[in-house]
Order: sequence, then structure tokens, then C-alpha cells
Amino acid sequence: MMDESNILRPEPRLWVRFDGETWSAFRGAILLASGLPTVTAAWDLIERHALPSRPPVQATGGPPKERLMNSTHVRWRR
Repeated sequence: MMDESNILRPEPRLWVRFDGETWSAFRGAILLASGLPTVTAAWDLIERHALPSRPPVQATGGPPKERLMNSTHVRWRR
């Protein structure tokens, strides 16, 4: 019997389309939104709704929070 839990499945393609005056955002064949004013708005919508696993962008403009990168890279605080 084949173990299917290790099979990599491709993610749906994320894309935008210009409709002559406005932009549309797609995830595979699924239309996420149409009538968007700019290509940036279309990609922002894709990043917000179709890519939930990505961490949110820090909007404050301050320094990034310290985090553990991997087991060999550790920052110590005094």
C-alpha cells in the first residue's frame, strides 16, 4: 500500500488579469475578485486571502522582532 501523506501536491497558480480597465485576481481557476483598480490591489488581495500561511508584514516601520532562525543561530539577551 502506498503512503500518500508524503506526496507533494502542487499549489494552485496565483495570477492577475487586466480586463481592459480593471484588474482581476485568481487562485487557480477561482476568481477571487474583479474590478480592482490596480495590479497592486490585485496582488495585495491574493496575499491577504490566498496565502494565509505567510506572516503578516509589519506595518509600524519599526525594527523587526527578534526570532529564532534555526537551531544554530541563537541571540542572547543580557
